[in-house]
Amino acid sequence: MTDVRQSAARRRAIRILATIMATAAIAFGVVTMVIGIVIPEQAPHAFHNVMVATLLLVVSAPPAVLVARWPDD
Repeated sequence: MTDVRQSAARRRAIRILATIMATAAIAFGVVTMVIGIVIPEQAPHAFHNVMVATLLLVVSAPPAVLVARWPDD
């Protein structure tokens, strides 16, 4: 495979993996947040749920979205 084809294939792979990571981080963050609010049995875990949702939505998702949108930067 030539360097151009390898580079295009790598960019495509990076985009696909970053999109999966961003989608998973957003989905799990939202689910954790909703479960923590809706299910009363989760009250003892409220702090943990907030921290997990925050880490997923604020720390994990944005970099993955940026890599998915601009894999060359």
